[in-house]
Amino acid sequence: MSPRSAPRAPGDAPWVLAPYEDPLARVAGHTFVVPDGYRPTLRIEFANGFMDGSAAGGQRVFARVGRVTSGHRTAAWFAIEAYWERMALAQSSDSTPWAVLPPITARAAARPPASPHAPLLATLDALVASPHTPLHPGRWWIGSDTEWPFSRPWIDLPELTTRPATTTLDHFEWRLLPLRPFTGGRRVGFWQKQIAAGHLPPVVVLAVSVIEMFLVLDGHDRLEAAHREGVPCPLRILAPLRTQRWPEDTLDDRRAGVARQVDMVDWDTLKPLSQKKLNDAVVGAWARPEHTYPRSRCWPIAGGLAGWRTGLPPGAEALLDVLK
Repeated sequence: MSPRSAPRAPGDAPWVLAPYEDPLARVAGHTFVVPDGYRPTLRIEFANGFMDGSAAGGQRVFARVGRVTSGHRTAAWFAIEAYWERMALAQSSDSTPWAVLPPITARAAARPPASPHAPLLATLDALVASPHTPLHPGRWWIGSDTEWPFSRPWIDLPELTTRPATTTLDHFEWRLLPLRPFTGGRRVGFWQKQIAAGHLPPVVVLAVSVIEMFLVLDGHDRLEAAHREGVPCPLRILAPLRTQRWPEDTLDDRRAGVARQVDMVDWDTLKPLSQKKLNDAVVGAWARPEHTYPRSRCWPIAGGLAGWRTGLPPGAEALLDVLK
């Protein structure tokens, strides 16, 4: 019997929440461990390599591409420019709710939590039962956007809710990526009334490091309602973690490599996103021999670059333009 189908008492989570410990980060949040046997159905699929000239405007270019899938459905496609300065997104036109988490009722929105950890455990229990769960074995972080110890979330509700189905983003670091289009349906009006009453549960998002964005798992209608009401929208962030440790005898070589990167930089032309990545490399090389960061797991795209391109929706040519 798989862990997901194993019987449990109501509210009995199959994990233990532990405070996030990092003396340099000085933030809150909690970690938990997903045991072996969990198989995600919501997956980030990725491929890279050289795309032939016919697919890239007559020239052979190195391509980084991917998509977000669950079963036979694809929510979004993405292509990343070679130097990580631009990314093109294409969303599915299917507005059918994915129901990663069950809908929140008015009573549940107004009910105070039984304990400080109750909302986190309820989110995790719902993700275990979800037909579109992203959980896979490993160590994870969960907490609010104010507790997030890594790159700060960047939320622009007007930009997010009016973004076209196919768009190109500059400096896309840690922005929000919806699973479906914003529809303006009845649930949006419901949440506008809840906001007026002072009830706005956090939007649940998944940190996806390969594109440095937050995938919206639950709360599209709350985001749209918050935009209409002109209020900020809190986030509950879920992130798989990876801890990298460097032996003492390798630190000098690692620091020398980072120093060479710094010496080679043309500071007059360096873009903000590249500068931040370089700063992070310097801090990581000199601050300590251990570094923990969000690291999403990716699965290979069947058919590689050709398989990704074949599945693109109509009108998504902008994704190929980014690769030129």
